[in-house]
Amino acid sequence: MTIKIDFTKFKPQFTAAQLSKIITTPAGIFTLPLETLTPARTVGRGKNTLINLKSENKNAVDFEVGANPYPYARFDGAGWVSMHFDPSEYGITSVHDYIMEFNIQCAQGNATTSFTFSAISGITTKWNAFNPDSAGGTGQLVMNSVPSQPVWGTLTYSAGPAWIWYSTSIQKLN
Repeated sequence: MTIKIDFTKFKPQFTAAQLSKIITTPAGIFTLPLETLTPARTVGRGKNTLINLKSENKNAVDFEVGANPYPYARFDGAGWVSMHFDPSEYGITSVHDYIMEFNIQCAQGNATTSFTFSAISGITTKWNAFNPDSAGGTGQLVMNSVPSQPVWGTLTYSAGPAWIWYSTSIQKLN
């Protein structure tokens, strides 16, 4: 099965103006991610940049990884994707704001409001409702005032149609 996907149609949740209102220190926004992980590249720098993929479905055919034409992980229902990030592995030794972006697509239209985000406790997070459709979408988790210690962010899908995860990246916002 060939999956046709146009990543240029993936719309971010936050505009640049919205991001400028939720970051905690005044500074420019860097546009290049520090790290991008995919089903084909699950380890970045250090030991804390692993992606965890988990399907909550009990069927034997509920989870699939492929690369046609892009690496992807397909879930037939509930599941989650988590990225672990250690700022010190990238030479970052002070407090910063970050944005973690999850690129996904719902195989059968809109996923309603089944996607939620979470992060390591003690970190202030912000996100908007995330309702991707068959054209795809980019879910964004903003983490404020992250110390230079390992953190994680998770996108959880509680119920609905099959969905496909392509990548997760992390950017420093200030």
